[in-house]
Amino acid sequence: MTPDVIVVGAGPGGSIAAETMAEAGLNVLLIDKLPMDSRQEKPCGGGIPNQVLIDFDIKPENVVEKRIKGSIIIASDGNQYTLEAKGKDYGWNMRRAVFDKFLTDRAVSAGANLLDRTRVVDLIIKNGKVSGVVCKNDKGVLEYEAPLTIAADGVGSQTVIKAGLRNKWNVERDIGQCAVAFVEGYNPSNDDENEYYNRFYLSNQIAPNAYAWIFPLNDHVANIGLGLHRTKGLNPMHYLLKFIEWEGIADKFSKPKVIWKRNHPVPLCGIKGKTVGDGIIAIGDSVGFVSPMLGEGIIYAMWTGKLAGKTAIEARESNDYSKDNFKKYKRAYKKMRFPNIFSTHRALRDLLMSDVDYNVSQIIKLAKTDEDAQAIIENALTGESRDISPELMTRALLLIEKALKKDK
Repeated sequence: MTPDVIVVGAGPGGSIAAETMAEAGLNVLLIDKLPMDSRQEKPCGGGIPNQVLIDFDIKPENVVEKRIKGSIIIASDGNQYTLEAKGKDYGWNMRRAVFDKFLTDRAVSAGANLLDRTRVVDLIIKNGKVSGVVCKNDKGVLEYEAPLTIAADGVGSQTVIKAGLRNKWNVERDIGQCAVAFVEGYNPSNDDENEYYNRFYLSNQIAPNAYAWIFPLNDHVANIGLGLHRTKGLNPMHYLLKFIEWEGIADKFSKPKVIWKRNHPVPLCGIKGKTVGDGIIAIGDSVGFVSPMLGEGIIYAMWTGKLAGKTAIEARESNDYSKDNFKKYKRAYKKMRFPNIFSTHRALRDLLMSDVDYNVSQIIKLAKTDEDAQAIIENALTGESRDISPELMTRALLLIEKALKKDK
């Protein structure tokens, strides 16, 4: 088999890229190191806005567990603010094992060739151009050549490093850590807000410069997680287990029991390095397409996967796989304002974390009275970007900065 494109990584971004190209008739090889017949859970909140299902033609009943009416932000002093989508579905909670398998199966149904249980260990580079991959699996060492490789292998990507697109992450500046657990005993019978609302807690009582969440699933199970921005010397799982037992959420559970848990690094610096090279395009977490505010990456992985897939289709038509031709991919994600969104989220995060207990409470007060502040907070929590202009982002940030300075 001589593929037109090799996709390294069968997560949401890689699977969407593979599906997009296979539907257009390209011969696609989709490679993943894990077994795809029984997908594993991933440390992720698992919340997605309703617009994602619309954009990617996904029926909720195929992938989701819980319809969500809104999100509740809770400050350390108990002050809280609720975000809802007026007149439409707000979002959905799902398990990544189910969601990822659905997207991979759909890519295969579209015609992509799946090679799982296979690790990409090196790139084939000819005349300075990425021309394929070297893999290892139980059959030994395998080589596949293709005019284009798409790096969709996540935060731990070696593909982008070997291609010279970026250096290794700076652990202190670029990377955060999340810890996630599925916890039994969530008690939605207390009130409607427990069962159909996601909850975000920002408080130093939980962990230094951290945010935590509770996302309800079915059968009295909740996805509970905690993210740390500055992680040097800190163990996120230690703080997550303390959070599960924290008196501030004790009324939400009847004898909480952890049934699954895991740590995972998350890029929180925004886009790092180059996203294209001769014969290669990088998508998703591999080059930092992740919100620096909350670590949300699914939306951006799926969209960069689709944009990369469209770029590959055009590249085959012109037989031009140069980095210059791939600039249309960069123009496409810039048109969707991803770099501006990440910059705004990073600025908002740094504002919050300078004094998280005080600042979150003040921003909640501001959001209750100002629509610009509401819009920017909703953008940070959901990843929605289509209605947030750069001008609005700048105006809302300046408004928040002014409110924090005035009230101190």
